[in-house]
Amino acid sequence: MSTQSLTETWPQSQPRSMTTQLKLAVILPLCAILMLQGVLALSLRNTVFQDEALYLYAGRQYYTQLIGGPVVAEPYARYFSGLPFLYPVIAGALDTYGGAELARLFSLLCMLITTTLIYDFTRRFFGQMSALLAAGLIAVGGPVLFISHFATYDAMCICLLFIGLTIASRAGLKYGLPWAIVLGTVLSFAVMTKYAALLFVPSVYAVFGWRLLQLYGWRKGLLHALVRGSLAGVVMIGIAMLIAFSNADVAEGLRFTTTARVAIFVLPRLEMLQRAFLLMGPIAILALVGLVATRRKNWLLNAILFGTVFLAPAYHIYKMEVVSMNKHMSFSILFAAPLAGYALTRLAKLDESTEPRLRWSIILAVGLAFFSLGFSQSQGFYTEWPNSSDLTTMLKTQVRPDGHILAEDSEVPRYYLQNIVGFWQWNNLYTFSYIDAKGTALSGETAYKAAIHAGYWDVIVFNYGASSAMAHAIDGELLTQTNYTLVTKIPFNSYFGAGEYWVWHKKG
Repeated sequence: MSTQSLTETWPQSQPRSMTTQLKLAVILPLCAILMLQGVLALSLRNTVFQDEALYLYAGRQYYTQLIGGPVVAEPYARYFSGLPFLYPVIAGALDTYGGAELARLFSLLCMLITTTLIYDFTRRFFGQMSALLAAGLIAVGGPVLFISHFATYDAMCICLLFIGLTIASRAGLKYGLPWAIVLGTVLSFAVMTKYAALLFVPSVYAVFGWRLLQLYGWRKGLLHALVRGSLAGVVMIGIAMLIAFSNADVAEGLRFTTTARVAIFVLPRLEMLQRAFLLMGPIAILALVGLVATRRKNWLLNAILFGTVFLAPAYHIYKMEVVSMNKHMSFSILFAAPLAGYALTRLAKLDESTEPRLRWSIILAVGLAFFSLGFSQSQGFYTEWPNSSDLTTMLKTQVRPDGHILAEDSEVPRYYLQNIVGFWQWNNLYTFSYIDAKGTALSGETAYKAAIHAGYWDVIVFNYGASSAMAHAIDGELLTQTNYTLVTKIPFNSYFGAGEYWVWHKKG
């Protein structure tokens, strides 16, 4: 029974304090769930990830430009998976005043809002108990906890997407066409925040159409769905085109990171399927149980939700791309939660002859299993990249404000050292051009070797990770010529196992 129905059926002669107690009895469990999600997310600890460092660094540059600083020269829009002047500006401003932790807290806020929105959505269509159980499953989901304390586009994108879902599911008589305009605007901002949201926008529009059909009936509802859906789509496309035409790099970034993305770390599809099952399989099974249990009740809505659960894993399995899979499975968990919560509610009832204590013992056992799995997953995700504290401390003694630095993964040390060295001082192993002493323009491996031979960089840092092929191709220049000396090797652990940062410094 929903909160509204509970309060409406409560005798009007009852004291106001009784109604207040009833509302508190409904709200307090949700608050406890949100607190659990917050505590678990905040318990995750590590230095910033490469993507976090990149977005925060770029965001600071855009924020500085916004308040009167220099114009950003780097074409971030060409390779960012969302508009660089949307989420990164917010994160960069927060980072300016409170560091990476404040930016991560913004992600937590976005995900707590999302949990609340899904609770409200589930309460209206599946009931109060289903809503609480759905929120509980979200709060302990491994991918959800991970992005709840992660300073990237994902949390803000998800929050906007589910604000759009809430708007779509609340479409009613008194809102009319303005509601469609708001929906189109919110979804456009979700997509601009992270282009991958395009995958889930059709599901939100489908819920919007379903709600209108439910309210008006098939004949009249279909007309309303076509008119309002078209208006929302026009608004969304119009905003997107306005952004794209105002900045040509945006279209290139969308193509490079999303629509024509080239997989970086390729795994066999069978292994990708296994990974997907470990991340979202249990809640998907519960969602299937919920889908079957609902039978004909809101069957179209349930089918939309259940189908959306498999969009993210299907994309990754098709592309054989493991990068960002941990984050994207959170979309699956969130769309599965309402049906999974309903499944647990039905499981709690089981059979009328079943002892109530046994019912709730089963629910508790399921909850503890999800908690154990989700929390351990989130902790594992948060230790996949090296802790860079020792490297940062060491580099502070080596870098200077007027030298050049070559770092295999430059984003993280560049972020932590931004108050000491400037953007122009950094190079990485992705691309490099160099003009040698004879005036010859060089690029790629030849350019790196010539620059090392000439002592161009003051400090060089290799960790033999994603760019290990180039690192191995050019490190012979460091080992065989006398311009550089190996200062130290700093050990670290990551998803790929144990490794070392090799730090060279130019002699003299």
